[in-house]
Amino acid sequence: MSLTAQAPRPATHVRHRPEQTLLYQLVERHYPEFARLMAAQGSPLPGYVAREFGDYLKCGRLEHGFLRVRCQSCHHEKLVAFSCKRRGFCPSCGVRRMVDSAALLVIDELHNVLAGNSVNRREFLNLLRFLGNELRIPLVGVGTRDAYLAIRSDDQLENRFEPMMLPVWEANDDCCSLLASFAASLPLRRPSPIATLDMARYLLTRSEGTIGELAHLLMAAAIVAVESGEEAINHRTLSMAC
Repeated sequence: MSLTAQAPRPATHVRHRPEQTLLYQLVERHYPEFARLMAAQGSPLPGYVAREFGDYLKCGRLEHGFLRVRCQSCHHEKLVAFSCKRRGFCPSCGVRRMVDSAALLVIDELHNVLAGNSVNRREFLNLLRFLGNELRIPLVGVGTRDAYLAIRSDDQLENRFEPMMLPVWEANDDCCSLLASFAASLPLRRPSPIATLDMARYLLTRSEGTIGELAHLLMAAAIVAVESGEEAINHRTLSMAC
């Protein structure tokens, strides 16, 4: 699923023009209305989210502030727009720094793209293509078979991605390590003896070997454990979990 190698950066400063990127255009077009809808529903966006997107929409735009830089040798002048210096969302200020050391970008639940209408699907697939061209690091999409169907709807993306089927979990040492990590992360007062091969076989049978169903089952059993006072995941709490 890897794309092309990262291109070398130019030696001279080149002002980035975010307004020309697909990501900026999508945010500029949809974010204000989305924020208004959330506020109208009584769930306004957190302040830090509003600041993140607000500053991103001003980043690199000369009309929101700039420096005039003058070369002492040739007296050439250049305008340098202020950046938002945000590290969370802005590709220029945040993602670009991560790209210097990032190995790949993983996009989970990729199959959910099919839930949108045709316009939204096209915009999302265009965004994937933009990320591949802009970041120049491997992209990995994770999801159900529908994720592959979504990628196949775009000829260019289909040529960039190679499908790989992930096997279901089996009762082995790796599975026991996974169960041990689940047991350690659950806020229960007693130890949960689930990191055994026998328990792994039982859990995988009930969850059909998928990580999502396994997590759902263990979470349901943890809720039963708390409500019943058992305070541990065992055969009794698992039998009561839906």
